[in-house]
Amino acid sequence: MTDSLKPTSTATEPSPSPVVSGTRAPAGRLDYARQQAGAFRRWSSRTLSVDNAFAFFKTAAWVVPLTILIWVYAEREQVAKKTDVSIPIAVKSADPTRIAQLRINGHAILADLVGPRAQVDRVYDLVTRPSDEPAVQIEIDRSYTPGKSYPLNAARLVGDNPIFRARGVLLSDCKPSNIEVYVDDLVEREVEVKSPVNSTTVNATFEPRTVKVRGPKAVLDRPERLEVTADIATRSDLKAQGRHELTSVPLICSIPGIQDAGVRIEPATVKAIIDVSQTDAQFTIDAMPIWPSHPPKLLDEYRLETTQTITKITVVGPQDKIEMLKNKTYLPKAYLEITDEDKSRPTPTRMLKFDLPDGVSVIPEDRAKANWPFKLIKNANE
Repeated sequence: MTDSLKPTSTATEPSPSPVVSGTRAPAGRLDYARQQAGAFRRWSSRTLSVDNAFAFFKTAAWVVPLTILIWVYAEREQVAKKTDVSIPIAVKSADPTRIAQLRINGHAILADLVGPRAQVDRVYDLVTRPSDEPAVQIEIDRSYTPGKSYPLNAARLVGDNPIFRARGVLLSDCKPSNIEVYVDDLVEREVEVKSPVNSTTVNATFEPRTVKVRGPKAVLDRPERLEVTADIATRSDLKAQGRHELTSVPLICSIPGIQDAGVRIEPATVKAIIDVSQTDAQFTIDAMPIWPSHPPKLLDEYRLETTQTITKITVVGPQDKIEMLKNKTYLPKAYLEITDEDKSRPTPTRMLKFDLPDGVSVIPEDRAKANWPFKLIKNANE
């Protein structure tokens, strides 16, 4: 049989497997990777274009600041609390013919401030900032009767002030919880300005000659005499002979604590014209007798032990009065006042009182010498 007539097999013989070199990836994974790489190139070509980049930065230019602003606002609007804040306050009456006064120590309250953090910080700065007058001014309406005190709720009275209410800040835990306000009629007195210097060598005149004193009726109607003096007693001009003109001399009222009492002097200063005819002179008195002054019969039961002479006392005064001491035409002396209460005191002391010519006084440096010690010893026969 010839070769052409030999039967042929229909089965295909298996081809030999390819030889794998190393870790070569299958063909399917490579095709997938090529597809993803192509997709990324197409995305990047569309997304990272110049137009898209410009649009991104343009949007970020307002989105980023707005986001930061929202964060800051949220932080500032968080509820905050400051405890035991000292709040100085002042009160006044809506009626100009009346005066309102606080009756609390220091004219201030302690309170907690509660509200948005930024507003609490702002209110704190306002109420604690040093100033001539408190930032919190409270007005009392006309319905309050003069001559009476009224206890008022501190949180409501102070918290209604625009400094707190307009900023949404609340007051809590006020100390004191109630504040006392006294309302009185506002009256006026015209008072002559006087000189505190009692010397024949010093003549002082003031312009204006009289001033107005305004204050509560209960204060100015006190039985004590109301006086206003010019503060010139310590001025060096009084020691220089001649005419002196002083501007803006402060005034002193005889009512103690006039600021707390609500008393005002208008004007608060005056012009002073001082004529000094002669300057003061000093003189040291070598020795001066001490005369005891005591209740009747006290020294019948007790014996006084003390030094009966004070020495080396320097005095100052008008030249003509000092000459009287130098020429011994005026004999000075000192008085030691003794009382019944001194009997029970082991080592009593008393300030001596001096008998000197008019306008003559002991210099401040020697006043300590006048604090005189003595003893009262009960007589043995008693």
